Amino acid sequence: MLSSSQTLRLISRAGRTTTLILATALATATGCAGKGDIASDTGTIDANDLELFAEFVGLGSGMESDDENIYLTDERILSISKSDATITELFTPDTYGFGWLADDEDNIYWVVSATDLSFDTIMYMPKDGGTPRTLVSGLMSPTGTVPYAYDMVSDGTTLYVIGLSTGPNTVTAVPLDGSAPMNFGAPIEDAFFVSVDEDYVYVAAGLNRCTIYRVPKTGGELEELGSQPEIHLALTLDSNSRGPEMEIDDGTIYWANRYHNSHGLGAITAMPVDGGPVNELAIEQNSPKDMVVHDGDMFWVNSGDNWDQNGQLMQLQAGATEPEVLVENLRSPTYVQVDDDYIYVTATDPEADIFDLDVGHLYRIER
Repeated sequence: MLSSSQTLRLISRAGRTTTLILATALATATGCAGKGDIASDTGTIDANDLELFAEFVGLGSGMESDDENIYLTDERILSISKSDATITELFTPDTYGFGWLADDEDNIYWVVSATDLSFDTIMYMPKDGGTPRTLVSGLMSPTGTVPYAYDMVSDGTTLYVIGLSTGPNTVTAVPLDGSAPMNFGAPIEDAFFVSVDEDYVYVAAGLNRCTIYRVPKTGGELEELGSQPEIHLALTLDSNSRGPEMEIDDGTIYWANRYHNSHGLGAITAMPVDGGPVNELAIEQNSPKDMVVHDGDMFWVNSGDNWDQNGQLMQLQAGATEPEVLVENLRSPTYVQVDDDYIYVTATDPEADIFDLDVGHLYRIER
């Protein structure tokens, strides 16, 4: 429920009017504040007590952030101001659909699929405003039958893209200066996630097991760093949105999986960037999805059971051995972003019908 401080904005696009309801609710008006003020006896916040920061269409298919804005996809690319929750519509596609956000200090990137799903185009625009541009087009999987771009990450000079198909996939480096794209090494069977640090590109792959690879940014063959046969990495994928991203922080690679042979539920895992054993940081997690590491602390969402209101926002503090539940009773939480002051998480309106479109909620939780 919105407070009396809600703001109603109307945005006209494509010959129709979309109503966006933004909530800039103050704690004094809603009874909602940060974790320390509304936590239960266990230190866990109930989702019904959260501050609703903004509403959007659907579940979204990507979320990124910087110091000033949240960048989110629904059926458009949206920029949501952290200071006052103002929504700016950056781009609306006129083709089949799109998603998969990435960003760096200067730009935001997204994927647009052709109407007949024959290829993907990667577009970008400066965060400080400007006209959306095409970075690369015509991307297809090695089989030539499905769109190529699935996960991507930018280091500020190059966008690294990985495909999703039923066959081997290739890591492609797309220079931002307009130079020709370059493929790395031999194709990788069932590659799904990609991340980078200063020197290397890292890839997570696997259907019945998870294997982590790396390759120098300068090119070369992919090196296998480690493998975990208990993890079904492919089951992190979802028909509505992609699974969790790989994160790299302080010499460690982190990722999540939604199925584990030993207990059936998901796990949060990590390993050193130079290779070594896979360390399971949190087990028996209920369908973990998006994940972020901030100052050594890990945050992720457990999406729960479909439309049920049993999702969670989780945290594993730096140096801790047991995760804690920050928020419970979320309905299908999907994405999380974190800064020094707040945690932002997307979930579905708990009162919405399954056929409703305007069901996306962006919540803000004080750290």
